[in-house]
Amino acid sequence: MKGFRLLAIAACAVSIILSACSTPAADGGITVKDQWARPSALPAPTATPKAGMSAAMTNTMSTSMDSGMNGPVSAAYMTIQNGSSKADRLISVVTSAAGAAEVHETYSQDNGMMGMRPVQGGLEIPANGSVMLKPGSYHIMLMNLKDQLKEGQTIKLSLTFASGKKIDVDAPVKQMTGM
Repeated sequence: MKGFRLLAIAACAVSIILSACSTPAADGGITVKDQWARPSALPAPTATPKAGMSAAMTNTMSTSMDSGMNGPVSAAYMTIQNGSSKADRLISVVTSAAGAAEVHETYSQDNGMMGMRPVQGGLEIPANGSVMLKPGSYHIMLMNLKDQLKEGQTIKLSLTFASGKKIDVDAPVKQMTGM
């Protein structure tokens, strides 16, 4: 009988340890990975593309200017995964680095130029799926930056989801590659 109790206690301890290592079901299954932010861009008519800057980045600078954004801007990118059987929505982003942070999408305008606009109603993260926020697609637009973002810095972002889940992430500032 004593051996059975020890076995039961050991099984219980293993169960507790394993549940502590896994993602709790109550958290909605949302996780964030590969987060980063780009250095500041100035949305001004005098802003000129650097050598090797892609058309997408040039359009981003132009679109920022055309959208009425004031001051330096930047964007943050990441992959948001949902391990839950229910879809969720990223509904807000807050950062002390900027006066405003919004989830935006890049789209093709009627004139063939690329534009950016806020995602209305939040960004859906599908059940058992993921959404990649990346240059030229969905991204977190950081407007009215309080200071220029420079490579090597890290900014904090607080993401809020429709389920009530909140996730704080540190996003290193680094140059875009591959564009």
